[in-house]
Amino acid sequence: MFELSVNRRFTSTHALFTASGPVEEPHIHDFRLEVRLACETLDGAGMAVDFREIDRAMDGIVGRMEGADLGTAPLLSGLSPSAENIARGVYSNLKEELAGKARVSRVTVWEDPEHSASFFEGP
Repeated sequence: MFELSVNRRFTSTHALFTASGPVEEPHIHDFRLEVRLACETLDGAGMAVDFREIDRAMDGIVGRMEGADLGTAPLLSGLSPSAENIARGVYSNLKEELAGKARVSRVTVWEDPEHSASFFEGP
């Protein structure tokens, strides 16, 4: 099994909320996104997936979050923009973008160097 890892950074605003309203003031984070992909085979060039394909998919997803208010981002479909929900939203979008090329195994969102949340599907 091969595992690939690709990282991106983006800056966005978010404020967590519940059904009864906001739970914090809007604030900015310099997020770091780490995506891990799994592949069992290599192509004729010895690659699991060309990094350029992964980059294109990630650039499209990150581009919709860069500078945005994540509380209104379509990626989250009205969910509170927690690191957990961001990770799940990126996972779902990337899984669709890379279908048939690689399996997205984990997406981790770092709010700062000490705090992260990951999303992955169980066994």
